[in-house]
Amino acid sequence: QQGSYPEAYTISLKGYGSSSAKADLAKVTLGVENSASEASVAISSNAETMSQVIEAIKAAGIPDEDMVTVGYSVYPRYDWTDSGRVFRGYVVSNMVQVTVRDLEKVGVVIDTASDAGANQIQGISFELSDSKKEELKAQAYVAALTDARDKAEVVAETLGLTITGVRSVAEYSYTPVRTYDYVEELGAEYGVRSTTPIISGDLSVSVSVSVVFEFE
Repeated sequence: QQGSYPEAYTISLKGYGSSSAKADLAKVTLGVENSASEASVAISSNAETMSQVIEAIKAAGIPDEDMVTVGYSVYPRYDWTDSGRVFRGYVVSNMVQVTVRDLEKVGVVIDTASDAGANQIQGISFELSDSKKEELKAQAYVAALTDARDKAEVVAETLGLTITGVRSVAEYSYTPVRTYDYVEELGAEYGVRSTTPIISGDLSVSVSVSVVFEFE
C-alpha cells in the first residue's frame, strides 16, 4: 500500500535524576508573648515590644518586605485549683516570619530580636530561592533524561537495535525542594548570645520521567 511503512519498535523507559545545593535563604519565626490582668494592657505592651523587635530587625539589614505576620492571638489564661478555675489574666502572642537572604545574618537576627524583647523563637527553616529551585529542577530533568537515554542505549546494544527517535516524554513524578528545619521550637529560655551559630544543610529536588523510544 502506498505510503505504508514498517511500525517502529517502541519501549517505555523511566529515568531518574536529582540535584542538590546549599540553601540560600532562611525563614525565622519569632515574636513576643506577654500577659497582663487586663486585655488592653497586654495588647498595648505587646505592641510596644513588638515594634522594638521589628525596628531592631530592620536595623540588622532586613527590609520590611521580608517580614510578615504569621500569627496574632489574644486569649484568657486560667489555672485550675482544687476550688475550680482561676482567672490569671490575658495572654497576647504576636509572631512574625523573617526571611533572611544572607545566611551569615541568621544568628545576628535571632540575637538582635532577642535583645529587643522577642521571647519566642519558634523555628528556622532553610530554603532555596525561586530562581535556585528552577535551576535545580532543570538540572534534575537533564539527569533524568540522560538516565533514560542510557537505559535505551543498553537495550539497543543488547538486542542489536538502533535508536531512531523518541515517541513521547512525560513527567512521571517530581519531588520539590523540601525545607530543612533547623529546630522545631526554641523557647524563651534559649540562650541566644555571642552570635548564635546556625548551620544550614543541603536541599535537593528529584525528577522521574517516562520516555518512549523508537528502535529499528
